[in-house]
Amino acid sequence: MDKVESNEEALFVECNEAFIKIKEKSDPGTGSIIIGLIFMFFIPVILFAFIPIGPYFTWDGTCLCCGSILLGFAMLIVGSNESSAHWRRHNKAAQDLANAEELLLSKSREESNEAKPQKIFL
Repeated sequence: MDKVESNEEALFVECNEAFIKIKEKSDPGTGSIIIGLIFMFFIPVILFAFIPIGPYFTWDGTCLCCGSILLGFAMLIVGSNESSAHWRRHNKAAQDLANAEELLLSKSREESNEAKPQKIFL
């Protein structure tokens, strides 16, 4: 990579790399949310549909059903927390990048104003 000339450019490059790293990562909470929804809705339906209720069984699957719903709810909460943390990091990196770019542009504007030759009127 080329040698960076100023602190503003170094800050911009660092913020840009951090933003790209976060943007390339997928949302880690999506899988947990999907599995949580499966445990909350599909597993109880399957348990009630396929567990035989009859004279040979003294329970009807409600214990497994309630446990599945609680496990699904817990996974839903964990997935939501992971997803919101990922989006907070993404938004913070985007905000840092925008601030670094604004700082770099304001610095280049100041340098361009100083470099202009003044007109001499006679």
